[in-house]
Amino acid sequence: MGAGVRDYRPLVPRRPPEGLRDWTLKTCRNELDRYGLIYEVGCDDPFCDWPMARPEGYKRTKMVRVTCSCCGDSMLLNWSKDATHGYGFVLPDDEEGDWAHTVTTAGDEVRCPMCGEKVLVNRRSAIRDYYVSDDNNIAAIAEEWLADEARVTANKEILAVIHAKQAQNLKNLDGVLKAWVGLGSTFRATSKLITNDDGLLWLGTLKDSNGRYLLTPNPADAKELRLCVGPHTLPVKTYDNDTIPTTDGKIPMILGDLHEGVVYWDRQVFSVKVFDQATIGEFNAAEQDMTIWRGSLRDDCTQRDDGAFVNGYVAVGNGPQDDSGEKAPDGGAEG
Repeated sequence: MGAGVRDYRPLVPRRPPEGLRDWTLKTCRNELDRYGLIYEVGCDDPFCDWPMARPEGYKRTKMVRVTCSCCGDSMLLNWSKDATHGYGFVLPDDEEGDWAHTVTTAGDEVRCPMCGEKVLVNRRSAIRDYYVSDDNNIAAIAEEWLADEARVTANKEILAVIHAKQAQNLKNLDGVLKAWVGLGSTFRATSKLITNDDGLLWLGTLKDSNGRYLLTPNPADAKELRLCVGPHTLPVKTYDNDTIPTTDGKIPMILGDLHEGVVYWDRQVFSVKVFDQATIGEFNAAEQDMTIWRGSLRDDCTQRDDGAFVNGYVAVGNGPQDDSGEKAPDGGAEG
């Protein structure tokens, strides 16, 4: 860095934004890790560097300049147009040196006329669009990332309210059933069993005395799961371990109606503001020719009804058996 110029590189996060990898893979599809033959409009003009020497009436020949990403060489090929895919070029015949009649356009797979490597043809303007999006596209992506962070924040606030209630060690399936019945008829009809991927695995190992699994898909909707325990059928909702983590070997088993137990207050939904002249600490957006997106979330989360949910957990070591080693009770699964 020059004298008097501050190095702002340490302020830039080294970790790419969440979702960037998936977006890149979706956008570039099958074009990653492949050699390409990039083309753009050019011309065959020996007088391009000396335009004053160009003879009167001289007409330049419209050509296409192609560049191979494998060998790095470039060459001019005859310009041509395809009625379906727009303009392209005509490759020379490898054997006779004549010109073929087929128009090569973006998306075609051919052999590079310079090195012979198999390459994917694409326009230079299309490649540029992958990396130089317009302002609207960039803003949409930034807002999508910020909105996803707002969702994560809301989930953490809701979990904080749930965990503020004393946790109960349900131990085994009997404990799950007792907690479910303990919700009472007021909340039981609208309640669910909420757990994470570890809980899904634990519940998936439970069987009745006839060897039938107690966790089964809902016949009315195969995407939904239900846990059959005696005369009760518990709807099961699962989240990944990042959303609801397993802490100290305790698999979360939250039972109840969280719509009645927790209130999420959203004052002004989620808003995004864009600045290109702002200064944050020692970072000056205008000086660095950068744009700052700021996401604002005015919210709160409070407990509504303490009896509407149970903050339960099952120790990983217990498995489908209780502390006494007895087998889980018959769940009454439909046969």
